[in-house]
Amino acid sequence: MPTYARISRQLFEDYARKIGADYRFDKDPDFIRGKFARYFAALRPVHDEAFHVYDRVLYVDMDIIPLASVSRNIFDEPVGHLAMVEETGQPEARDGKTGNINLRNDRRWARMIRLRWGIRVPVDELNRPRVFNTGLVLYSREGLKFVRDNFPKIRSYQLASSLARLPDFYRIDQNYLGAFIALRGCDFTLLPVEWNSQVLSFSDKTGAAILLDSRTANSRFIHMQHSARAGMTAEQVLAVSRSEYDFRP
Repeated sequence: MPTYARISRQLFEDYARKIGADYRFDKDPDFIRGKFARYFAALRPVHDEAFHVYDRVLYVDMDIIPLASVSRNIFDEPVGHLAMVEETGQPEARDGKTGNINLRNDRRWARMIRLRWGIRVPVDELNRPRVFNTGLVLYSREGLKFVRDNFPKIRSYQLASSLARLPDFYRIDQNYLGAFIALRGCDFTLLPVEWNSQVLSFSDKTGAAILLDSRTANSRFIHMQHSARAGMTAEQVLAVSRSEYDFRP
């Protein structure tokens, strides 16, 4: 387990105790089988009825670090069926990105969803598909059951994505949930960015290194998606939790 994941686990155990919540750790859950099984962890609470006894369930990736100073209870946030944070900088960033995760493929994915299921995914004012991050997903009890009973089967989605020759990234939980929150009857809630403040690094079309930092003065959970995270020491990760770490190269 990477150092950042080990520290994340410890800090979220502490946070759960602070707000009076149960904490559960799963490593590589296998509730579905196949090539992308480990990349559908955000759907685990939906398909495991052990979670359905709770009024609210929070799924969190292990590269997210809660700030040590946070006392606010995320379960006090309003939520319909499910809630996520929007990656507001992604549509523009993907218009200039190298690799397979780009605006062209976003639009191919959106077209596949429309043709296969008759659903128009959420888009911004420039008709670019909006991006919602599944590193943190808050469900209500009603939402767990709604997603289970109404969203298309995961394997159907994967098959459609494969037939459309979409890159692997588009075949996993983030785009699955990002598509079907637009399903009729789904009550989707947009969470404040403070609950999933991303720090993301990538290269643009010129090869220049870009750091997207969505942290604010009110950030509560920091999502470390920068290239240097694998080499971080325990003290560096703890410095993130104290708002003392400088992510700049």
